[in-house]
Amino acid sequence: MEGRSLEALRLAKRELRKEIKQRLNSLSKLEISGQSSAVIRSLVSAPVFTQARSVTAYLSMEKEFCTDELVSALFEHSKRAYFPVVTDAKTCSMLMLEATSMNDLRSWRRSNWGIPEPPTDDPKRRNALDDDDLDLIIVPGVAFDSRGGRLGHGKGFYDRFLQRCRERRQAHSLPMPKTVALSLREQLVVEVPMSSDDVFLDQIEYQTKS
Repeated sequence: MEGRSLEALRLAKRELRKEIKQRLNSLSKLEISGQSSAVIRSLVSAPVFTQARSVTAYLSMEKEFCTDELVSALFEHSKRAYFPVVTDAKTCSMLMLEATSMNDLRSWRRSNWGIPEPPTDDPKRRNALDDDDLDLIIVPGVAFDSRGGRLGHGKGFYDRFLQRCRERRQAHSLPMPKTVALSLREQLVVEVPMSSDDVFLDQIEYQTKS
């Protein structure tokens, strides 16, 4: 019974990923950039961003929420900014390492997914997990719901990162950073299929229809 339940959950997630991919593929670059810009403008004026000292973000791929303006805003507002780098694809492990400037970020090599990643061979480059001032984690995803439910790409990179962050914070009696997703309207669903191991986010930001 349990095995069938888990298999049904995997199937539901796979089907939802397929549906959302079709929705996103139907959007033009202009539609994506327009929604993304509106959401980012709202976020950067909100207390969750203005009061944050250190923030983790991500660099977007084609046909997903565009984070370009968010990345610029992090430096414009003097936030300490961290970005992911995959360290072990087999175990789906990643680090969140600091970008010191836009020029630093532009110098990064691209991953197999075509995304710039911070180099791991610089011992002076800060790790987000060691930053007690980390206040905000921007979490990517495929689909979201009003409960804070999130469907990722299925690899578990962020689930593992959030778990490590939670363990370190608890060990040092520090509050967990706020977890926020930036979503296109086409990524919103009534309910994301979730298991007991899946993590709910604190906030989903999206542009409501005018």
